[in-house]
Amino acid sequence: MLAPVGGVSHVRVIEPMRALAAEPAIIARLTDLRDLDAIDRSLPRILILHRPALLGARGLAVIRGLRARGFVIVCEFDDHPDYIPILQNPEMYNFTAVHAVQTTTPALAEVLKSANPEIAVFPNAIAELPEPRNFRPDAPLTFFFGGINREEDWPPFIEAINEAAASCGDRLRFVVVHDRGFFEALASPHKEFHPMLDYDRYRAKLAEAEICFMPLRDTPFNRCKSDLKFIEAAAFRVAALASDVVYEGVIRDGETGMIFHTPDELGAKLKALVAAPERARAMADAARAYVAAERMLAGQIAPRIAWYRALWARREALDAALLARHPELAAEAPSPAG
Repeated sequence: MLAPVGGVSHVRVIEPMRALAAEPAIIARLTDLRDLDAIDRSLPRILILHRPALLGARGLAVIRGLRARGFVIVCEFDDHPDYIPILQNPEMYNFTAVHAVQTTTPALAEVLKSANPEIAVFPNAIAELPEPRNFRPDAPLTFFFGGINREEDWPPFIEAINEAAASCGDRLRFVVVHDRGFFEALASPHKEFHPMLDYDRYRAKLAEAEICFMPLRDTPFNRCKSDLKFIEAAAFRVAALASDVVYEGVIRDGETGMIFHTPDELGAKLKALVAAPERARAMADAARAYVAAERMLAGQIAPRIAWYRALWARREALDAALLARHPELAAEAPSPAG
């Protein structure tokens, strides 16, 4: 798996694997390719590679070794590959040299199916609902912004945010994680900055906020992003202030969050939330109820297991399709640890 960065590994791999392991008939583990020989070969075996880099001869050697051990191989990936430079290498085999792919959104599945038709979509989900700890009586509202690679998404809105901050005064404070440029651009004196945090500390800061800012420009890469920021905020009862890109498909504007299309709309809605904290809390409560009803990880476990079992049942056909894409995988080669 990819080294944990920004919670991606937790949501996409660690928490689902823990949930799978709770099923009596399932053994789930996070492992190293060098430790695969310890796995019982009499059992059905699915190996999930989280955001791998199956590049060139070395990448194909990894897959040969896994095939020799009898695994059905799945690539777990959740970003548009056309905008990730390393994936443009013609000898990158992340999607074609595996039996199947799992991802987060139908839009991304549509992009990936040209490389591999065996795709499952498992939307990001919440493992557990923590107790809310925000919306304290008579306290200012906290505007939270924490994201990786959002440097080009927020600049069109900073002027409107600063105007709202000036209007709201000490009724609005800001907490920024990771994005130093956004923090420096904020004109408010009521602000604090944190560098990249581990996932638990990131969620602790989010839990103390009342408003979560979720900007996304309208680009092909962003259109394939998931709504993870929204469901994370909703789980902590934090009101979403989100772009129409991605979030308009899940947030009911004015009911489970606020959607903005323009800087002026963002500024007006931010000031409205600060002026009526009870409305912000009502939307956050409704969003939390949505997550509890429809976006809990527990509801995904049976479909995940069913898909993995179906892959195993069809492993001969899937392997034949894999060899049709890459006949060179049938050749002898060193093991993954070689």
